[in-house]
Amino acid sequence: MKTRAAFLVGVLLFAAGCQTTGTAASRQETCENTGMLLGALIGGLIGSQVGKGRGQIVGAVVGAAAAGLIGKMAGGMFCKMNEQERTAYSEARDEVLREVPVNETVAWANPDSDVAAKFTPKREYENSEGETCKLLDEDVTVRSESGQSETLYCLDPKTDEWKPVT
Repeated sequence: MKTRAAFLVGVLLFAAGCQTTGTAASRQETCENTGMLLGALIGGLIGSQVGKGRGQIVGAVVGAAAAGLIGKMAGGMFCKMNEQERTAYSEARDEVLREVPVNETVAWANPDSDVAAKFTPKREYENSEGETCKLLDEDVTVRSESGQSETLYCLDPKTDEWKPVT
């Protein structure tokens, strides 16, 4: 429960970090830094659950460093998209989560812009709360820059929406 609360706070901070004012360079830097900070916080939390004593400290440091780098890349790629591109990307991703079987790769390209992705569901299972969850590999290209992430999404039965999970 604490992890979910931390994640929700992180999503709100990330959304706030993807500001719509200022120069393109300042918006991009803000998104990358917000992604890195959130990744480091979440990675540190998760890493600290590994081992005991000094092992927890090492786990927290390694988790924070690794997730911080991933968060910076993910925040940077997503924020390079404008609002219409983010909406189209999210709709394509959600369709893949709903309909594509595990280990099948689907290529998607936005016909109105230079944004493309390859989605591969890697694993599907039901979590302890009875939600359907999928681990999704996402290879994203935004205006000739590419990034890759692997994210766990669970289907919220109340809203019928796929939500990222940490």
